[in-house]
Parts: sequence; structure tokens; C-alpha cells
Amino acid sequence: MADRLKVPLLFVECRTDENTIKDRLRHRERDPNETSDATWAIYRRMRDEFRPLSELPDRYHFVIETEHRLLPDLTALEERL
Repeated sequence: MADRLKVPLLFVECRTDENTIKDRLRHRERDPNETSDATWAIYRRMRDEFRPLSELPDRYHFVIETEHRLLPDLTALEERL
């Protein structure tokens, strides 16, 4: 539909390993200034319900590995836009 309407479309999928996710959630729980309500249980439920974006053509799908430095991925994302 985006092609037909000539509307730009890009799904950005952020990935990281579960240890990084667990560490980030633990840090958020301890931070009194953090407003996120994310918990390990919520993450697991979302992980179990997640359906891969495999039906999307590559031109509409961009993956960022968030356990690494983001600048290279963000630069590549900016070039796609």
C-alpha cells in the first residue's frame, strides 16, 4: 500500500541479546527517575508473542543491533531515509 500511495515506509527492528535486556531492565527498576513500567515478565510475554518481520521486503525492514555502538547503525538508517 505504501508503494501504491508513494508514502515512504520503513520498519526499524531493534535487537539485542537477553542478558543485555535483563541488565537494562534491572537498571531501570533501580532508577528512581525512570518512568518505564517494563519488567522481565512483560519482556518475556512480548518475546513469546513476537512474530518475525520475515514477510517484509528488505527495503522496508532495517535491523539495529542495540548491544553495540549505535552510531554506525544510525548512520546507515539515516542513509536509507
